[in-house]
Amino acid sequence: MAPYLFTSTYNRIEYVAQSLHSLKDSFVDCYPELYVTDDGSTDPKVERILQKLKASYSTWGKCHINFREHEGIPYGKLNPIKDIITKDYPHPFFLVSDSDMIYKKGWLDFLIKLYDSTKMPVITGFNTETNNHVTITEFTSFRLKSSIGAANMLIDTQFYLEHPFDEPVSWDYHMCERAHAYKREGMNSGVIASRPSLVQHIGVKGHWAREHYHDVATDF
Repeated sequence: MAPYLFTSTYNRIEYVAQSLHSLKDSFVDCYPELYVTDDGSTDPKVERILQKLKASYSTWGKCHINFREHEGIPYGKLNPIKDIITKDYPHPFFLVSDSDMIYKKGWLDFLIKLYDSTKMPVITGFNTETNNHVTITEFTSFRLKSSIGAANMLIDTQFYLEHPFDEPVSWDYHMCERAHAYKREGMNSGVIASRPSLVQHIGVKGHWAREHYHDVATDF
């Protein structure tokens, strides 16, 4: 069974089209099952792009499109997760990624290898060096981080079920705190970012960052 990948869209057609096209063309050995939630976009072009994505992606795997009625719901990509990632979900991990990211081919396969080799509960392909996301230790293929943002994440299923996303704001920060304190036989604690970055942010402003630029990965 393929892992699930969750993302959400809200207008910003100049980013969404490029991001989803990049995502579709980035998979090599593993094609995840896509769950795309649109948070009430007012631009009709978004729906056309999503329907085109669903039709083209069906060549490799399943793609589910969910259109919400309300405009600009923050963190909409998290809403389906609580209903879908349950104890019956059979895959050991799932993924979340923003709809204004671009991807290097094979990024997911690389993250899966990191998951298998490091046994970390939270992994990203998008590394940023800010006051909030400090590198603790560098290794050949990854960096141990103090925290990472929600732009791109591979999340261990059991870890999520024990620590679901309950906070309406800064859930990613709280999840990183829990990951560093996590204890489970056969798993390590902490959060890591791939080295180099395999995912890049192309957007400018998000729902909660209307006055500031988002971070970028300098080693992409």
